[in-house]
Amino acid sequence: MALLQGILGGKPPLHLPAWLGRLAIGEHGVVMMTEVRGAANAKAKRELGWQPKWASWRDGFRNGLSDVGAQPGSLTSAWRRVQ
Repeated sequence: MALLQGILGGKPPLHLPAWLGRLAIGEHGVVMMTEVRGAANAKAKRELGWQPKWASWRDGFRNGLSDVGAQPGSLTSAWRRVQ
């Protein structure tokens, strides 16, 4: 999230202790945000011949969001208006 906020030019994300998160979103929500591992795309690559547009999610955020941000009404232009 820190990378995404940097790309969008927002404030750094807040960090809350897990016990406080449990009060707000419950145990399941805390586990989803702190312990669940990311997904792999190896099966899609192998069985479907799929290749991602960017080598990493970091490159995707950097390049994909900057492409979208150039368009009026885009996510990044809307985000900048909210701040």
